[in-house]
Amino acid sequence: VLSAVPGVWHRLAQRKAVANEDWARHRFAQLTDGPGSYVAHDDLFSPELSDTLRDCLGASLPEDDTLDPLVNVAFSRADADEDGRLSEQEFIAFTWCLKRLAADADLEVEMALLSSSQVPLAASLSGPAETWRDVVLKARQQHRIWADMAFSIMDLAGRGRLSLEDLRRPALEHLLQQLPYQHLSDRKSLWPCVGFALWRSRSERRAGHRGITHGISQADFEAFTWQLVRMEL
Repeated sequence: VLSAVPGVWHRLAQRKAVANEDWARHRFAQLTDGPGSYVAHDDLFSPELSDTLRDCLGASLPEDDTLDPLVNVAFSRADADEDGRLSEQEFIAFTWCLKRLAADADLEVEMALLSSSQVPLAASLSGPAETWRDVVLKARQQHRIWADMAFSIMDLAGRGRLSLEDLRRPALEHLLQQLPYQHLSDRKSLWPCVGFALWRSRSERRAGHRGITHGISQADFEAFTWQLVRMEL
C-alpha cells in the first residue's frame, strides 16, 4: 500500500501545479499590464498583493515579521535571473513556492490515496488512507519523544517555557539536524520558515499568538517543530 504513496501524491501535486499556473497567470494579468510586465519585489508587500498572499498561504496572514521572511524566500527562489522583479513565469513559480510552503503534505497524501482508490469513501477507513494515518501517527509519536528531549535541553532555566530568542540560538538548529530530515540542514531555507511554522502550529491549535509573550510551552514546541519538519523548505 505505502509503495503507492509517492506516485499518487506527485500526480496530485502535478494537477495542483497546473491549476496554480492558470490561476497565477490570471492574477498576474490583473496586477500588471500582462505578459512582458513585471511585479517588483516591493510590490509583494503592498495591499494589492494581500489577496494573492492569502490565496497562497491561507485566509489569515501572520504579522509582517513572520510573513516577510517567507515572502522573501519564495521571491529569491522564483527570481531566476536575479533582477529584483518577477516576470509572469517567475510570478507563477513564486506563488507555487508559497503554496508548497503552506501545504499540508499528510492531508494531501491521504486525499490522493482516497481519490485513487476504487473503494467508496465510507468503506475506505481500513484502506490505504487509514494505513497512511497510522504511519503519520507513529511518526508523530517518535517526533514527540525527540521534542520532549530537545525542549528539556533548551529550557536550561527549567521554567517550562522558551522565548522566541531561544529558538534563534544555535541549539535548536543543532537539535533539528539530529532528525532524519535532510532539508533541515539547509540553514538558509530553514530559518525564514521558523516563524511561520510557529505561527501556523499555534493557529491550528487555536492558540494564535495569545500568550506567546509569556513563552513557548512544551506542547507549543512539539507542535511547532512537527509543523517545521513537514514543510517543503
